This record gives sequence, C-alpha cells and structure tokens, in this order.
Amino acid sequence: MNAETIKEKLLELNSDVPDFSVTLTDGKPKKKGLLGFYVFGTKEIILYTSVHPTEMFLMYTAIHEFAHHVHATGKNPPGKIHHNNMFRAIMHKLLKTAEEKGSYENVLTTDEVFVDLTEKIRRDAITASGRLMKELGNTLLANFNKLTKSGDYFSDFVQRNLQMTVPQAKLLMEIAALEIPDELGYENMKLIARISDAKIRHEAILDFLNGCSVDTVKENIKAKQEEGKGEEEGGEGEGEEEEGEEDVADIIKQAMTAKQCLENIAKALVPSLQEELPQEDVLAFEHILESCFISAEKSYMTTTDFIAESSG
Repeated sequence: MNAETIKEKLLELNSDVPDFSVTLTDGKPKKKGLLGFYVFGTKEIILYTSVHPTEMFLMYTAIHEFAHHVHATGKNPPGKIHHNNMFRAIMHKLLKTAEEKGSYENVLTTDEVFVDLTEKIRRDAITASGRLMKELGNTLLANFNKLTKSGDYFSDFVQRNLQMTVPQAKLLMEIAALEIPDELGYENMKLIARISDAKIRHEAILDFLNGCSVDTVKENIKAKQEEGKGEEEGGEGEGEEEEGEEDVADIIKQAMTAKQCLENIAKALVPSLQEELPQEDVLAFEHILESCFISAEKSYMTTTDFIAESSG
C-alpha cells in the first residue's frame, strides 16, 4: 500500500478537511514504540513502514494520525493535550466508518480469541460489577427508613460502617432508582446517573448499548447539552410553536422517568415499612402511592393526546 492509496482511503472516511499529505518511510523511529506522527504545522502524516507487520495495522496507524488532522483543523482544535476525549471520539468514528467501508478490518471483532475474551470480561466483570453495585443501591434504598427513623444515622452508617462517602452512596441509590442496565458496568452507570435530562440520559444508554465508546458517548452528551442551552438562549422566531410542543413532550418524558424512579424507591421502601409500621399504615401508604401513580399516568395520557391533536 503506497502513500497515495492511503490518502485516498482516508478521504473516503472524511473528505471535509483541509488538504494534507501522507509520507511513508522505511527508516527506524527515533523513539521506541513510535509508529507514526502528525505534523501540525505542515499537515503531514508520517508513517514508519518498518514497524508495521501488516498493511491493516499500517492503516490503523494512518487513521489514528488522520484523526489528529481532523481534530486540529476542526471547530474545536486541541490545546496542549492532543489525545483528549474529542480526539478519541473522532478516531473511533473514523475506525467505525472504515470498518463499514471495508478499508479496515478490526481484528478485535473477527479473531475468536479476542471475541471470546471480550465476551468473558463483559459478562464476568463489567456486567457483574453493574449488577452488584445496583444491588447495593437497592439495599441502601430499602434500609434508608431504618437509618433515619430515630435520627439521621445514614451518613454515619455510610461513612464509618461502609467506609464510603455520602455522595457515593447517594449515587448508588440513584443508579438503582433509574434502573440503568447492568451491562453498562458500574463506571458507565455512574456517568449515566449524573445526567439530569431524561432524554439525553436515555440516548446515552442507547449509545452504550449500540457499542459506542465512552469517549464517543461523552462527546455526544456534551453536544446535546450545549444544543439544549442554545435552544434555551435563542430568541423568538420561526418554528417557535413546534419547539414549544417538543419542550412539553420532553417535560412529560422527564416526569414519567421521575415517576418510574418513585415506583422503584417505593418498591424498596415498602418491605422495611412492613417491619416497622402497623399493617393498616403500610396499606394506607401503598394506597397513596398508587393514587399518585394513577394520577400521573392520567395526566401523561391527557397531555400526549392534547399534543397529538394540536400537531394533527
């Protein structure tokens, strides 16, 4: 594979970039482990052919350096740190496009050894960690009433008995209440739980389930949050009525998410209440919750029907 062919393949991934050059050299890299580099000033990609055993590996390095070019010449060029979240998100998008076009074959998804390894780690470690930490969150929710009945012992219990911080415990309780999928793993579940907007949170979960990298998900969240701020700060203009309807729909989605969280919390609290309160009080509590849920459901249906009629 020569330099011209590599450049053509890179432009197939993203042609909306300033011109650049690709240079192949069979010389030995001055630094150990160096496969290639990007010269920001001259927009040149340098690739060492002597350290690439296969053309596919050479293409991988070329895509990595091309990602620097895309990043450096884009709307948000890097500062002192070149390998940041945005760079990795750009690179992962280019790799995915290259795989779809057939210009790059990902050995990590085709070699059975790596496929089995990925499945084992995701099943036995990542998903397991998510499930265990969600169970801990549910346990804290279920016993919150006991820990606060005779005084606020929750903080002391968390800090001294569990040797955790209160923010950590509260985040676990939120993860449990939101019912974030176990397969995301604990670290990604924390990222999702910190998103306040229900729509963005749901889309971020879908991104993870569809195989997006953490960096890609973070950049997508950031872009959507900035887009939301822009819409809030925007002035009056054409299409205001349609945007208003979308805002109402988003509010409804958030309200229904909050309702689901409330149901999950209620599920966790009722067993502990049954141990401490008379049966009639527990039944009354369940009745009040049920009434609230029914009322919320009716409000949701009425409002969505209204939006459907208005937009029709």
